[in-house]
Amino acid sequence: MSRIVDLIISYRYSLIKILLFEIFYIILGYKGNKFINRNSELATDTIPCPYFFLHKIANEIKRLNIKSITDIGCGNGRVINFFNKKLHIQLNGYEIFSDSYNFCSKYFKSYKNVKIYNTNFFHGDYLKGEVDCYFINDPVKDTIVHRESFKKLLKAVKSGGKVVHFILINMSPKKLEIFKELNFVSSYRAGKKGFFIYKSNNK
Repeated sequence: MSRIVDLIISYRYSLIKILLFEIFYIILGYKGNKFINRNSELATDTIPCPYFFLHKIANEIKRLNIKSITDIGCGNGRVINFFNKKLHIQLNGYEIFSDSYNFCSKYFKSYKNVKIYNTNFFHGDYLKGEVDCYFINDPVKDTIVHRESFKKLLKAVKSGGKVVHFILINMSPKKLEIFKELNFVSSYRAGKKGFFIYKSNNK
């Protein structure tokens, strides 16, 4: 309950819009909210990205001509479900917790454009497959581990030579610092929360 109250306070300047978009999309049959308290030293709790944000981000994805998205810490698949309904693109989800992975893999098993992996994304090969964009809803709890993990990813992206976008959701200023070396594309703030979109410097 305290987590929900914190979110309401954080989103206070856009709360009405956020609530209206939640109601609208849930009525249309999109996945509802599911908050999960993991009590994990590694991963953050599951805090759903608001549909108000996702609606705006989907328009940016179209504008930027992004053809594939990898969701790092996809949870129960709310984000993947939204983009799968809205966009005709390849979607990949990485989830370390078995319960969320099992739900996701069953839910999306009939979609050829969706692949879900039950593994820690940061232990894999970043350059395996074609990725246009990483969707990152603050999956790593510790700021130092966050910085070390994403430094490796950014280094891999830079060596790959391809322009890659990063969509960053509800990250603290300290966690955003690691991405400041990239080119800023757009952002939206809703009180203390919001999203930022950057792209790699590769040409």
